[in-house]
Amino acid sequence: MAHTKSPPKALMSGSVQQLATAANNIRKDPDGLGAMMAPVGYGPAKLDILTALYAEGSTSMSDQVEATGVLREKTAALNRAEATVRQAVVTLASACRHEFADQPEELAKLLVAQRVPDQVAPLITYGVTLFDNASSDQATASRLAADFGYTPERFTGERAKVDGVIGAVRDQKEAKGAAQLATARQNAVIAKVRRELSALRAMARQALKDEPQMLEKLGITVRNTPTAAQRAAGKKAAATRKANKAKEPVGV
Repeated sequence: MAHTKSPPKALMSGSVQQLATAANNIRKDPDGLGAMMAPVGYGPAKLDILTALYAEGSTSMSDQVEATGVLREKTAALNRAEATVRQAVVTLASACRHEFADQPEELAKLLVAQRVPDQVAPLITYGVTLFDNASSDQATASRLAADFGYTPERFTGERAKVDGVIGAVRDQKEAKGAAQLATARQNAVIAKVRRELSALRAMARQALKDEPQMLEKLGITVRNTPTAAQRAAGKKAAATRKANKAKEPVGV
């Protein structure tokens, strides 16, 4: 699944909340704001759609947070399991190298002639082969038990660690897929929210052009523009400053 970058969580949350605020305020003022917005498409049915979209947006963000939290937990568990298996594999490989230093064919069978892999997938393959071959051959197992304490019970316990990391890899992969899906769903819903907000702002500015202060109830910032008197006063002040500067004596 392709990864899509999410907008900042605060920005997404703000968009969702603004949509809810706008819908609620229109609904609460049916004779004022509601009456002015209904002719441009924001009647009861549309408000229900916006309210449902708010709920969908909130749920999608919560689901995404939960899914990414699970992914972090599963990734941490995988890292711990991998570290445990790596230590077990390195310890057995070292024992085999010492025990069979003069038997290259035995080292080759046990894979210990090779370097322990860095990546988890080949590490699992290496570990399965090493533990299974070392424990299944009676002569090999007996020598490792006598000199390094690899009893059948120890082999069973160490081999179980490999199975544990296999399960941890599976769990982390599933969690990653779930987190990607939750993120994609969240982003799709937030895109719908932002489109609805854009349309709402555009239609509100048309519907409320004679009463711009009402835009504040929809969460739309109103830029205060100077009145005609204020603009005239500003021009007069600028002209006065210019005239006074012209009267200043020229330095000698």
